[in-house]
Amino acid sequence: MVTMETSGMAQPCQNKMNGHARFGAKRGQREGRKIRSTTWLLLMLVASSTAFSPYARLNLVSRQIRFPLQVLASGVMNNREEKSGKDSWFEGQEESQKLLYEADLTYQSNLEIRFLARTCAEFAAHPSTMKKAQEAAHEAHQCLVRMERDALSRPNNHDATETNHPDTNNNNNNNGAPDTVTYNMVLHAHAKAGHIQQGIALFQTMECVSEQQHKALADYWNERNDARATSLDDPNVNTGDHHPPKITVQPTVRTYTTIMDAMARSRSASYAQAATDLLHKLVNQSQQQQEPQETQYSNDDSVVHVNEAMYNACINAWAKSDSGLHGAQRATQLLRDMLKTNVKPTVVTFNTVIHAWAKSGVMSAGKKAETILHSMRQCGVEPNERTYTTLMDCWSKCAAEIPGAAHRALELLTHMTKSTSLQPNCVAYSTVIDAFARSREPNKALMAVQILKRMRAISSSTPRATPSLVTYNSVLNACATSYHFRRYSNNTIKSDHKPNQSSDVKIVLEPDDPVVTMTIVKHLYQELSSGELGMIPDHMTYGTVLKACAANHLNDEDFVAGVFHDACEAGRVTFGVCFELRKAANAHLYRSLLPEESLDASTGHFDLNKFPPSWTCNAPRSTRPYNSNNGRRMANTT
Repeated sequence: MVTMETSGMAQPCQNKMNGHARFGAKRGQREGRKIRSTTWLLLMLVASSTAFSPYARLNLVSRQIRFPLQVLASGVMNNREEKSGKDSWFEGQEESQKLLYEADLTYQSNLEIRFLARTCAEFAAHPSTMKKAQEAAHEAHQCLVRMERDALSRPNNHDATETNHPDTNNNNNNNGAPDTVTYNMVLHAHAKAGHIQQGIALFQTMECVSEQQHKALADYWNERNDARATSLDDPNVNTGDHHPPKITVQPTVRTYTTIMDAMARSRSASYAQAATDLLHKLVNQSQQQQEPQETQYSNDDSVVHVNEAMYNACINAWAKSDSGLHGAQRATQLLRDMLKTNVKPTVVTFNTVIHAWAKSGVMSAGKKAETILHSMRQCGVEPNERTYTTLMDCWSKCAAEIPGAAHRALELLTHMTKSTSLQPNCVAYSTVIDAFARSREPNKALMAVQILKRMRAISSSTPRATPSLVTYNSVLNACATSYHFRRYSNNTIKSDHKPNQSSDVKIVLEPDDPVVTMTIVKHLYQELSSGELGMIPDHMTYGTVLKACAANHLNDEDFVAGVFHDACEAGRVTFGVCFELRKAANAHLYRSLLPEESLDASTGHFDLNKFPPSWTCNAPRSTRPYNSNNGRRMANTT
């Protein structure tokens, strides 16, 4: 009786325990997924951390990746302990091995490529480390090639794995082949490294792989439909042993934006046209596709919709294409097409179009840019500091041909200084100074000095407005080109475009005086060469000072010789410096400053290749001496 009573009471208890076991098994599955996502989140945080160098982060995660995976596997096993029996233990072992297997394939390879892509982006930010960026991009591409090669040599156990573990994420790529994320990261690395051809070839490969996978999926469903039509009792059709192939590679919004950005970096009109053709292709596809089709992807990038980033990339490609007026017109046309669609342009869009007009080289660039600014305000987009600076650059480029262009740039600068939301920086002030240096306005040297004084006065409260070496070179250039206005009388100044007298920049209208101009030049050069300003003069500084000496007919041989000797000691002698020296010095002084072996006695030409190497060791690459049968840089000394 005791035994029977015990057995009777044990039955409901056993059922209750079995219910707890089933509940624990389901909870274990949920917790296993949480542990999996949490572990990889921690790994990606380490990957994104800037506390370590890129190679240190790669080494850290590569050496420690086994430990979190083992913790992940043990966490799944602990959640499976509530299920009794030897079968449950083997089932937990299989899931743990599956997690390790997946991590050792696509996940681990993508993590390594992510480190290389981030390393490439960090190195590409500085021109001095561009070679290292290219090496990182090459290594990332080699990782992708290894993934493709290894995937072909592995058996695809997708069916068995998915059958035994229905809770597994269907987006996993079990044979280790590269997926969309892999291609996007390598493509991004090529774009940052400037590998345009490699990026385009990889993009075409990605499209081919995607087409093959879509075709395989379509063929699968066609065969299934034919089998159902032939026999509804076919056991192979009704069972779940066969699973459709997955679409693991598909170009996304990020893919198209990256390849367009890579084409923009090429500075070629042909690539700009290719980016535009690709944009028009996507626009036509989006118009034909009224409703986006559902895919197996859970992210929003699976359905390609044309956005402002694609338009900005194409507009930037034309702005950087160096195609002049044609590039500016194409950029403007893309902006008009953008306004006709549901894609709203941003401040970056308008700024890029204005920049395209600044590089167009046409006299109407300022007026065209003003029209873009008007359209910008009509669209409800607020101009920022870059907008006004780029607009001032448009007026600066045409200041030599358009009267009053420099004063229009000054008015824009005054508007910025009076605004509470806009704060002009050093670039804005330097652009206005350069506009006066290019212009034919009288007293432009004094105007440039007044703007420089304004910058010095506010530099303590506004560090962004601190003058740079480019600023001082622009002021020196204004002094070097002020000789054009000596035709005016001492007390009469004719100018149809007066500056705004209420501006924060004080303008003093005085006649041009060579003595005053050279006093300014000597004072600025003394400040730069003495190191008081914390700047080192470059080849532009030396050349512009000598140009000012020649323009204002300075007969100070000691000063001219001293400037050239300083350029030689700094290793910044270029063809431009020697050219300006020839105009500033007389023939005797000129021949005495140059090495005798560099002068041709019969023709009177000088050869930079025969200068001492110490004179040109710090000269820019584009102005260093070169030896060519058709391009020897020489100058006539007669």
